[in-house]
Amino acid sequence: MTRLRAVRLPNDPTGITERPVHLVYDDPMLAERDRAGRAVRRLAEAMIGREVTSEELAEIAGWADAAAARLEPHEPIQRADDYQARRYTIAPPEDGDRLISFTDRPISGPGNPVANELVLWRDGMTVRAVATFGRLSEASPGRVHGGITSATFDDVMGYVMIVEATAAYTGELTVRYKAPMHIGSPVYFDAAVTDRAGKVWTITATARAGSPDGDIVSEASGKFVVVSPERLGVTTASPTP
Repeated sequence: MTRLRAVRLPNDPTGITERPVHLVYDDPMLAERDRAGRAVRRLAEAMIGREVTSEELAEIAGWADAAAARLEPHEPIQRADDYQARRYTIAPPEDGDRLISFTDRPISGPGNPVANELVLWRDGMTVRAVATFGRLSEASPGRVHGGITSATFDDVMGYVMIVEATAAYTGELTVRYKAPMHIGSPVYFDAAVTDRAGKVWTITATARAGSPDGDIVSEASGKFVVVSPERLGVTTASPTP
């Protein structure tokens, strides 16, 4: 069994700036990708959230096209096909670890320019997270788009299976929107397994406004279909986390 190298990132809204980061896929350029992803997200926020001139938009378009033209000739990154199998071949994250499955993961990958500012960590068998949504996630004025809320729940729940060292796919997701989720204000998520019925596990989660003890603004329940190590070609599974 392999224990992956724990790295560190400076931007942690919980204030624990030296929290070790557990990666499902190691990335020696994690810090650089994190910085670039955050910079592009900042640019996108400014572009759609400010009154800009046509000249400024033309300048941004020219710069972005030129930058893309420089990067596109590079060798494509091939997505590894053993993502689920790694649940059984690498050691699970340690308690307190910050969680990143891979750097460019949708929703939570710090190097993904269209991801959210979302930080997740292990707390026992619970996954906790904090996100601050900006204008890129705005639907009704000042409020986070419901689809962004749903996708964030799905992502946070998926990390529960990493903590559980178990491979699974989302089979069903139900979200209840109880109150507005405001942009610009931190939202705290938590998720954990609440039922194991054979191959179908239920994960429940809540989102709270402003603090870990704030009012619940949304809650979710998901059914995850477990994939055995044998079906993934793994003969020796990692121990119970």
